[in-house]
Amino acid sequence: MAGWEFLLQKKGDRSWLPLESAKVEVLTGEYRLAARSAFLQQAVDITWQYSPTTAAYQPISQSIAQEINAEGLLLVMPFTFLTEGSWQITCRVGQEFTAHLELVVLPAQGEETVPEISLTTTYFLLEQETNVYVTGTTSQAAALQVVIMHPQNLAPIFDRTFTVAAGKFSLPIELPQVVDFLVLLGELRYQQHTLATLTFTFPPERLRAPAPPPPPKPEVKLPPVKSSPMQPMTPPQQEVTNGKVTVVEEDTLFADLDDIFAPIAELLEESAPPPPPEPKTEEFIPPPIPQVTLPPAPMEPGRPLTLKVTIPQQAGKWAVKLWLKDCQTRKLVDGPRWLLDWQSQDNWLQAETLITFPLGYMTITLEAITVELESGAQSRKFHQDCTLNLLNLR
Repeated sequence: MAGWEFLLQKKGDRSWLPLESAKVEVLTGEYRLAARSAFLQQAVDITWQYSPTTAAYQPISQSIAQEINAEGLLLVMPFTFLTEGSWQITCRVGQEFTAHLELVVLPAQGEETVPEISLTTTYFLLEQETNVYVTGTTSQAAALQVVIMHPQNLAPIFDRTFTVAAGKFSLPIELPQVVDFLVLLGELRYQQHTLATLTFTFPPERLRAPAPPPPPKPEVKLPPVKSSPMQPMTPPQQEVTNGKVTVVEEDTLFADLDDIFAPIAELLEESAPPPPPEPKTEEFIPPPIPQVTLPPAPMEPGRPLTLKVTIPQQAGKWAVKLWLKDCQTRKLVDGPRWLLDWQSQDNWLQAETLITFPLGYMTITLEAITVELESGAQSRKFHQDCTLNLLNLR
C-alpha cells in the first residue's frame, strides 16, 4: 500500500496505531479507523463489509463517498463497536489506486461482552394491572437490572436485578396500585450500560385523589347575658276566681332565654359554609410540538451528529421522546430516548442529544413528541425523513 497508511485507535486511548499489514487481529471493542496518504483533496470511495462469526449479528455491506483533506488525512470509519467476525474495508481513489484492509475481531478474553438485547416492547399502556412483564431475547446469559424512577425527582421506586439465560426472558415488574403521576420512566441496564428505555403510562383513574379539606367549624359566639342589679322580691299577685286563689307571676326567665337563643340561630346561619362553586370547564391545550434541528453537515451512517430539540418555555415539567425508524419498513432502529435536561434561552427550552444513524439504511424517519410528565399529556408528532449520504447499498 505505497503512499497509503491505515491508522487504528481504540476508544479511550490517546494514540493511533499504524497498521503495517493488510490483515490485523483485534479484540472486540469500540474503534475508529483513519488513513494517511499522498493524495490531497481527492474523492475516495469507501466500502465496508462485515461477516459475523455468530448468528447473534447481521452482516453489513455498505459504500459511502469521502474526501481526503489538504493534509492527506481521511476518516475512514468513526467510532464503531466492532463485534466478532471479519471487517473488510476497501478505499478506492478513482481508477488509479485501491487500498484494502481486513480486521479480524476476536472475543475479548477475561472481559464480559455487553449482551445484545431485543425487547418485545418498551412502551406499556396500563389499565388496572399493577404487575407487568418486560419480555425479549438476549444473546447471552446476563444479570439484567430494571430501574423505574419517579418522574419528578428521579428517585427509584423499583430496582431489581434478574439473572437470565441466553434466549427468551420475562422480567416481572411490580408497580404501585395508586399513583400521583401519569407517566413513569425506567431503564433496562447491564452493569454500567443502559440497554433500553422503558415508558409506563397510567390511565387518569389511577391517580391518587387529594383528600378534601375538612369543612370549617362554625364559630359560635354567645351574646353577653344582661345583668341587672338585684331587685327586692315582691310578692306575687293573686287573683281570686270563683273562690280559688291563682298566683300570677311574670315569666321573665323564658323571655331572657329567647333573647339568648335568637342571636345563636342567626350566628349559625351566618357561619355555615357557602355552597361549592360550580366547576369551571377549561379548554384543553395540547403540549407544543418539539422542533428538532439537524446540523448542516452531511447525514452519513455511522457518523455521530448532534440534534438540537427546542420547545417554548412555559410552566410544567417537560420531556421529549425521540426515536428513529426505517422509512421503508417502519421498524424501530434507535430509541426511544428521553430528553429531560433543558437549558433556558430566549423564552425557549433547548436540549441536545448525540445520535448516530445506523449502518445499512438509506432513509431514516426521525419522530418526536413532547410529554408533560405530571399530567401525561402528549403533543402531536414531529416527523422528518432523512436521506443518508450513500453511494450505493449492496
